[in-house]
This record gives sequence, structure tokens and C-alpha cells, in this order.
Amino acid sequence: MPQMTRLIGAVALGASVAAGCGGGGASGATPPDGVSTTGSGGDDAACGDGALASAEACDDGNVVDDDGCSAACSVEPGYECTGAPSACAAACGDGLLAGGEACDDGNTSDGDGCSAACAPEPGYGCTGAPSVCTSSCGDGVLASDEACDDGNTSDEDGCDAACALEPGYNCTGEPSVCAARCGDGILLGHEGCDDGDAASGDGCSSGCQIETGFVCSGAPSLCCIPETEPNNEPSTASGPVPVGALACGSISPDSEVDVYAFTLPTAGDVSIEAFNGADPGSCSPTTTLTLYAGDGATVLTRGATSGAGRCAKIDGWADPRAAALPAGTYYVEIADANRATRPAYTLQIRATVRGDGVPEGSEACDGEANCDERCEVTAPGPGESMQTAEPFPGCPLAPSSRVRGDVPPCLPASGAVHWYSHVATRGVVALSAETAGPVALFSDTGQMIGCSPDVTERPIASRSTVGQVFYAAIPASPDGPCLSFADLPYAGVGAAPSDLGVAFPSSAAGSWGMTTSATHVFLATATKVFSFPKSGGVTALEVGTANGITAAHMGYDIQFANGALFSVDQTNSATSSRLFRIFDEAAGTWAPTTWDSSPAYPGSSPSYALTFDGTDLLYPTRGNDTTPAYFFARSAAEPGPAQLLGTVPALSGVGGMAADSRYLYVAAFQAGRPGIYRLDRADMAAPPVLLAEGELAATNTSVVVDDTTAASYLYFRETRGDLRVVADPGGTPLDLGVLSTLGSAEDRAMTYDAATNTIYLYETETDAAGRVVMLR
Repeated sequence: MPQMTRLIGAVALGASVAAGCGGGGASGATPPDGVSTTGSGGDDAACGDGALASAEACDDGNVVDDDGCSAACSVEPGYECTGAPSACAAACGDGLLAGGEACDDGNTSDGDGCSAACAPEPGYGCTGAPSVCTSSCGDGVLASDEACDDGNTSDEDGCDAACALEPGYNCTGEPSVCAARCGDGILLGHEGCDDGDAASGDGCSSGCQIETGFVCSGAPSLCCIPETEPNNEPSTASGPVPVGALACGSISPDSEVDVYAFTLPTAGDVSIEAFNGADPGSCSPTTTLTLYAGDGATVLTRGATSGAGRCAKIDGWADPRAAALPAGTYYVEIADANRATRPAYTLQIRATVRGDGVPEGSEACDGEANCDERCEVTAPGPGESMQTAEPFPGCPLAPSSRVRGDVPPCLPASGAVHWYSHVATRGVVALSAETAGPVALFSDTGQMIGCSPDVTERPIASRSTVGQVFYAAIPASPDGPCLSFADLPYAGVGAAPSDLGVAFPSSAAGSWGMTTSATHVFLATATKVFSFPKSGGVTALEVGTANGITAAHMGYDIQFANGALFSVDQTNSATSSRLFRIFDEAAGTWAPTTWDSSPAYPGSSPSYALTFDGTDLLYPTRGNDTTPAYFFARSAAEPGPAQLLGTVPALSGVGGMAADSRYLYVAAFQAGRPGIYRLDRADMAAPPVLLAEGELAATNTSVVVDDTTAASYLYFRETRGDLRVVADPGGTPLDLGVLSTLGSAEDRAMTYDAATNTIYLYETETDAAGRVVMLR
């Protein structure tokens, strides 16, 4: 036994050594599966023994293919193998179908039909490698790319043939159950109406069914209480119409009136508006409304064309006779002022509701601790009224008011208002904001200076004195604008007038044009000119037809320039001269001289304004809806053809103009909006910039600037005679409001003397014979 043991060990040891040295007759033969192999490191490797040798990519303990590790111990495509014995699994996301993978689309994302675990997702079918997955619309299974799946591929049932939601439907569940969506304004399915909201009481209920007493038509549905004839007096009135709802009917025959009853559940402000029935957004300007008290006889108020688009309206938000009415029944009558027929109309009745917790209309408060039964504030807290305004703290603001005290007109019709105060430290106060939102500014006397929905670009401003208090109101909302007060100097003309003591040899009534030379003031009507020294105290020199100056040479404006007095004629002829020199100062002669040779103007568009920019005389044409305003220049040094500066189609009714080296400043209308507009002389095609709104005359408006190089102040005179001032017209304009109220509706003449920083104006308000005053 001992000898045998040694022999076996020797043979085993010899074999091991021989194999390790590469010797032996069988070393070059390929061993069969399960037979030992030699790795590069010299270790024996037997594929299928579960031991991972260096020459093996895997060894799963068998020599079977198609399980991830092949019979040659290599990893099969689509698998990943780890450990020893190797555990092999399909590599999900490589785009190869292997093992138990039912799909592999080349990624490990869910929601595309093949899940992160390489299994088809509900509602999908997958084929190929990499797998392509598509949803199966109509199988009742909601796939991730399907908005709905109702188990069929039919349209017009809420879920269409492509499994997308059809307009007006909501679909839920699996298979999807679809129903018409109430409140979207689309009439579908079992909806009797759909007015675009989910509120009841307006004719279409929250379940989209027609409410009792109403008729509904269209989509979105228009629902109204129809009139029931006869209803031409309160005793036979149609209704009652619920507050917030519409009534509808027609006026026929032409002598008819219709009366509706309505009931206020609580005290409140009433707002009633009439529209054309065929088009609720349009109006007949001859429709009238009359509001009667509960007795059907007492007229509370009437309304005509005060609504949007000249609709007939009774506005309890603005008319105290329709505000704070007690709860109860009221009557409204609709008629045509011309006793004409109205084939169809709609009538909207609205009212504020006391006790709903929302202050609106004339309600200063609603439900707050300091609010009485009339919705009036018993003891306003800080910021809750102008009198208890909170000193402006700077931004960010935290308006705490819960009441509507002293509500300015541009603020919303509901919601609380907060008041801030500011003490002026210089000659001008300007109120602006960082974001758009309604803002109002008042003086210390309670006079509203301005009320605007947006002061980010055009601030509200006023002249001020040091120590003067100003008040600003904004909505008491965290979304309201953040205000900014600026105190600026004022170096313009003062407001105190001085009578120049000038008498006129004949009536100066109807004076339009006014200008100055170095020593004299000139005042003109359409047929004559008055001249007097700046010092006044004399009877004016009158010049006219005796000097050959007639209506053919005169119009609405005159201008002194380059030692001469010029006039612009009001002719609308395209080929007639419009510009004339009527006085030569050096020669001391009065006589008309044509200054615009070879005239070529737009027809039917006269010129009513004339100005001087230090070099050229400038004059526009009026412009109208079909013809743009033209702007011309002619040297003041010598006569010649007029030069066209440009045209501005956006403006019409141009009746006044001033100029500096960069801008033209014109009194005109843009889209019916009267005001002073700025035009860029280098780019006449640029949109006009509104500097200040104002009441402009149908003919001329005097406009002047203090400096023809770069204006610091612009002055203009409104149709009622008020003199207005705008600071920084060429930069960020500040409308500083009325400088002087002297003047009547026919007083337009005004001019500026740069040498003495003085305004001269003609007025008949305090002296019917007319007088000239100066503001310095």
C-alpha cells in the first residue's frame, strides 16, 4: 500500500508538471466538452464546471446553448452574465430579443409600449428587434399615447377613431366612458344648452339644462327671459328677470314700449344695458331705458347712449340715482327714441349684492367689522380712505385695506382700494409704476389729477409746491402695481396772469393765431391782424384789407420768423398757394407776398397750423380718414417750392403744431383719440407717440414749445380755453395738467416768447371785449 501510494502520486505529479511545461504527446489535441483546458495563466479550465476561468466569458455550470452562456462558455447575444457559476439574464434595452423578453425597443423607458422590464405595456402590441410598439386603439385598454379608448373606433361618441378626445367631451375609465363637458360653450350630447359657464340662474343650469322660464339658442348658448305681450306697462311687465340674467324681445309696432320686472334680493347698485338681439356686441344708438321704482310710476333714472359702443345703459356704478337701491321689485322700460321698430334686442340686468363679502359699486365695504348695514365704513382704518391715507412706505407694497373708500373711476368695479399719501419736496410730482395696473392720483383739495390703467410708460404728474400732499389709490391686491413717486424741479411758465392793457380798434373776436417778434405781439383773425408792443398799454394797430391782406391770405395761424410775419391760408385747393409773407419788419411794410411757389398739395385737405423751427416754416395738412396728414417745410429766408417732409396716415384733424430740431409736436386725432402727438422728424413713418390727451377744437389748437433746439416744456390750449403744460416732451413726457383756466370755448390764440419765458394769450372769459394777458 505505501508503494502504490507513492506511484500514483508520482504519476499525478508528473502529469501536472508535463502539462504545465507544454510537453506530452496529447498537448495539441482539442479536448472534448467537460474535459480540462488550460488557461493563459496556467490554470485548468473545464467549461460547464461552474468555475469561471480566465479564458471563459461565463460558466453557468452546463454546456447547453440558448440559456445565455453557450456550450463554449461565451456570452450569447442579448444576454448579460455575472458570477460563478454564471447567472445569465436577457439584457433589456439593447434592442435584441433574448430569454424571456417579449419586446426590446432599445431603451429602458416606460410609456412607449415596451416597458423598462421589456414587457409590452397595456394596450400595445410589439414586433421585431429592436421592437416597434403600437397602441391598439379600440381594444378598450388605455395606452399611454391614447387620450381615451372606449372599445371601438367610431367617431362622434367622445373618443374618436384615433383614440383622441373629441371637442366638448370628457372621457374617464377603461374602457373609456365619455360624456359632453358642461360649461365649455359647446353644445353636445344630452346638453340642452351650454353658455360657457357652470353657474345656474342665468338660464342655463350648472348641469347644462335650460332653466324654467328661459329660452336658449346657439353655442355658446344665449339664454334669456322672453317677453310676454302685452308688456307695455309695469302692471303687465314680463318677468321677473333674475338679476344677472338676460331678457329678450322686440319693439313692434314702432310706438311700442316693453317693460320688465326684476327683484333685488338685497340692497345694491343696478346696472342695466340694452344690445341688439341679433348681435349682442352691437347697439342701436336710439334705444332708451327708464328705471321705475316699485310703484311702477316713479322714475328713478333714465339711460341712453352711455354704454360701450353707444349702447343704452343705466349705470348704478356711476349714477347715484341707481345706486344703493333698497331690496325689492323694480321695473325697466325699453323703447326707441325715434319710435322706430327694433326687430330684436337683449336686455342685461346686473346688481351688486350686499352681504356677499365683496365690496363693489357704491359699496365701500361688505361684511367687515367696521362696515354698517348700508355697506358704508364707520371708521376707516389706515389706507381705507383718502382722509386716512397711509404715508407711502416705498416698495414692496402690502395694501391692507378691505374696503372701497373713495373709489376712482379707473379702478375695478369690485374689490378693496388702498390709499397712500406723498408730500411734495419740489415743483413737480410724478407718479409711475414698475408694472401695469390701475392707479389714480389726487391733489390735496381732492381734485383728481389722473386715473390710468397703466403708468409704466406715461406717468401721472402735476405741478406742486413744497409740502403739498398728494394721494394715490390702487387696488388692495398683492398683484397691484408697485408705485414710484418722483419729485422734480419746474422751470416753466407760472400760472399768475397779468393784464397787458391792450385795447382793440375793432372786435378781436375769433382770433386764432398769435406770435411774437423781438418787440411786438401779433394777433390774427381770419381777415385781419392786430399788432402791439410786448409792454402793452396801447391800442393795437389793426391791419387788413386796406393793406391788401384778405381772407385769401389768412387762415387759422400766423408765425413770425426771420424778420417777417407769415400766415397760412385755409384753402383746400391742391394748386393754390397757402403760405404768405404779410409783414416785412425791416421795410416796415404790410402786404401779401406768395411764399410757396409751384404749389402741389393734397386736395380737400387744408392747412390750419404754422410754426417755425429756427430755420424753416413748417405747416401740415389736416388729414382725414382717407387722406393722410402731409407735412411741408419752406425756408423763411426766401420764397420757393414747399418741401414734403413726410406723411402720417395714422393722424387726422391736425390743427396745431410746434417743432424742435428732433420732433414735430402736433395737435391731432389718432383713431378718434384727441391729443398732442410726437413725430420723429428723422423717421416720419414711426408711430406717433401720445404725450397728453386733451379736448381739441375742430379747427385749430395752439401748440408751442419753449426751445426750438430741444424743448423742455410744451404748452397747448384746449377747446374750452384751458392752457395745459407738458414737461420733457422729447423724453419721458409728463402731462402737468392745467396751467391756466382763463378763456372761453372760442378763445384759442396763444404764443410763447422764449426771450422772456412768457406766455401771451387772448381771452374773453373775464372781459367780453377781449383782453391779452401774459403768464411769466
